[in-house]
Amino acid sequence: MKNATCRIGCVLIFAFASACGGGGSSPAPTAPAEPPPSFSELQTDYQALLSSVGTVPYLDPIDLPATGSAQYEGVVKITGDVSMTELTGQMFLDINFQDRSVNGSAENFRLNDNTLLSGSLPLNETSIQLDLIPGERAFVGSFEDSRLTQPGVTYDFEGLGFDGWFQTTGSNDPSYVDGGVGGEMIIDDTPASFGDGIRETTDGYYVTEKVD
Repeated sequence: MKNATCRIGCVLIFAFASACGGGGSSPAPTAPAEPPPSFSELQTDYQALLSSVGTVPYLDPIDLPATGSAQYEGVVKITGDVSMTELTGQMFLDINFQDRSVNGSAENFRLNDNTLLSGSLPLNETSIQLDLIPGERAFVGSFEDSRLTQPGVTYDFEGLGFDGWFQTTGSNDPSYVDGGVGGEMIIDDTPASFGDGIRETTDGYYVTEKVD
């Protein structure tokens, strides 16, 4: 999908001179990193993904591939139950089907007025399981306790959990992953130590599609 995070490496090429002399070439220029998506771009992607997953069935984890891996990218929304503050960001999942590990992070959060928050919410590594209830749910995990910030305001997250459900477009291909997100968010406009401020219960959802 568009607005995927750009991870660009720089390769240095050295030309060695012969015995009679010579010079080396300069490093190739590095392209600038792609800017984080705007709120409107995230919202457009979110609606498009919702439309896609609404038309395909869930995939039982027992039917997942036994080898290989896949990367998923999408959008996550987290909302506090007191202030009704809504945060929208990018969700990245890296899933290894051979060892059943699930890693990733949520990044590049924006408020509805397009304010960009610094920081990210890394996932604690979790594993695909075959015996969760309901049967189509593939994994349950958690985010690291983390802080997002904007000038003068902090958003601390504690005990933030998530689950994952695979959806298929056919032939048991795990084309999409979506799930719920919930925990505590602490908002403080006089930033102090981690966890100080107004505590809210959060309700959230993420939806991602396979990109690799």
